[in-house]
Amino acid sequence: MSKLMISPENSSYAVVRGSEVLSSELQGGSSKMRLDVLNAAFTINVAWSLSPVQYEYINAFFRTKTKHGSLPFTIDLILDNTVYTEYTARFIPDTFKLASQKGLTYYVNAVLEVESVIDNATTDDATVAAYEALIAP
Repeated sequence: MSKLMISPENSSYAVVRGSEVLSSELQGGSSKMRLDVLNAAFTINVAWSLSPVQYEYINAFFRTKTKHGSLPFTIDLILDNTVYTEYTARFIPDTFKLASQKGLTYYVNAVLEVESVIDNATTDDATVAAYEALIAP
């Protein structure tokens, strides 16, 4: 699997977490909910501001390494943590596009479907406990 060597701009992220919970409304009471899928995929709107060389690279990568978006690739993103983490992603069909071009800057947008990293339950529990210990009176 190939790795895209240019990460999108952090300020461009618009992340929709995949739902892991199935919910059914009930008459006269609260909804019934249950866990449905573990590690549901994220949908992320991303954007890049690219130089001419980077623009040529990302287009060639899209055409060859992902076969016009049909194959998965890896990419470094900041999603669940405050540091870059490698994720497996796919381009959602018909979303990879040149949004605009100004001088020698090319603005490319895409929507990615990104696989969630392995469940971080142990790490998450420790993070919550540490934070709560810091703010406890």
